[in-house]
Amino acid sequence: DWYRVFAACAANRLMLYKIDDFIKEEDKEEDKEDKEDEDDETVERTTLLQCYVDADPNETYYTCCWCSKKNALVPYVACAGAKGVVRVLNCKKKDFCGALVGHGGEINDLRAHPSMPNIIASASKDLSVRLWNVSNGVCVAIFSGARGHRNDVLSVDFHPDLFSCPESGREDVVVIATGGMDNAVKVWSTRGKKVSKAIEDSESWEDEIVEFPTAKIHVPEFSTFHAHNHFVDCVRYFGDVIFSKSVENKIVAWTPDFSLIESANATKDNNSNNNRNNNDKNTLEVDVNMNSSNNNNNNKFRRSFRKLKSFNLVDAENWWVRFSLAKETSVLCCGNTKGLVRVWKFCDSDSNSDSSSSSSSFSSS
Repeated sequence: DWYRVFAACAANRLMLYKIDDFIKEEDKEEDKEDKEDEDDETVERTTLLQCYVDADPNETYYTCCWCSKKNALVPYVACAGAKGVVRVLNCKKKDFCGALVGHGGEINDLRAHPSMPNIIASASKDLSVRLWNVSNGVCVAIFSGARGHRNDVLSVDFHPDLFSCPESGREDVVVIATGGMDNAVKVWSTRGKKVSKAIEDSESWEDEIVEFPTAKIHVPEFSTFHAHNHFVDCVRYFGDVIFSKSVENKIVAWTPDFSLIESANATKDNNSNNNRNNNDKNTLEVDVNMNSSNNNNNNKFRRSFRKLKSFNLVDAENWWVRFSLAKETSVLCCGNTKGLVRVWKFCDSDSNSDSSSSSSSFSSS
């Protein structure tokens, strides 16, 4: 029944709720006469299953996500916030089983990879995104650097697919999108023979004395400051399409103008020419550095994108108001400061329209 359970966090608490059965309309009509005098009675539709209170009263959890250890049959929940530490809860044992330490600031967002739930990404105030292996607590990769975000990273999401690595031939390249307080949206990848292998190496890492060789990616595959004019507080993938939101009362759906394979081949050709005169001193960073001073302009990260559609919001000027995508049903929803939730139903035929699609609004009672 875990598919009917959702996680929520607030202050220094992480809570798990179960969604109860909704009362059918016909049942309401049958019992209407019996409940005429019970107008003040409300029907509980959720049940609190677990509640964890952090030992530190100054901790404030900002985000949580479902995850799992490799080959585990039990779901896990990761949560993080003001203290910059990711804590992992074993839902069956009802206790935290690990802490992922490494960030130098608050953690604003957590996401698990759709096909590898033991791999999670954390976006932080320290201008970086970290890739973690929940199975053993290893920090697999760090995405940051001179070409990275210039202010707090507010949101992160995984591309739903794994890509093939031209250098290694393995289909293990992870792609993520990030948004931050610098108004930028960036797309990163673990492309590169050594970097892409870092995830595989982390699966079998058991050494508690020697530190895992974390991959460091300093240059994104794509970067733009033109999708929004203010903080980008939410980014989500829908296939190859990126949905992003700022405080402009608008969610934008768009696709970055780059091909991972084409970029990899161009960089590979350029690196092969440079390596003829260099000895073998490559590091994990070199394999993905597409924007160094030695590279030509064709190998710099891409900046252009194609806008597909916009979804207008009302009373959502405050930042940190995030949206959610139900990818199986092509539904987008977002709340606002007035307690209303707007819901859009979209499909592939909408992709060429810039106008806002029709929506429904629901208010909380």
